[in-house]
Amino acid sequence: MCHFKEKVVVVTGGAQGIGKVICEEFKKAGAAVCVIDIQENDYFVGNLADKDCLEKFAEQVISQYGHVDYLINNAKKPYILCEFMHDMGNSMGGLGSYMKLIDRYDMY
Repeated sequence: MCHFKEKVVVVTGGAQGIGKVICEEFKKAGAAVCVIDIQENDYFVGNLADKDCLEKFAEQVISQYGHVDYLINNAKKPYILCEFMHDMGNSMGGLGSYMKLIDRYDMY
């Protein structure tokens, strides 16, 4: 199964949990996976909120691969993004309830 052979995937927050599984699945499918995370990982340890750090990460990816095919934004609070997109697909009626989750629960 090499659906992503010669594809370059950047995953933010890919050191553990959902992000790590995303990385593993892309690797199984043949992709080169570049992770940036504040936790230890096999590609790049750094904080996306730090502009200099992010620029160094981007330079490393581009110098190594020359391009990026996919960007998976999984850093910090990914769940609200998924729920927001789901809500947008159905209606705007529930958006307020999702926004309240941001401060109430760490996972959101």
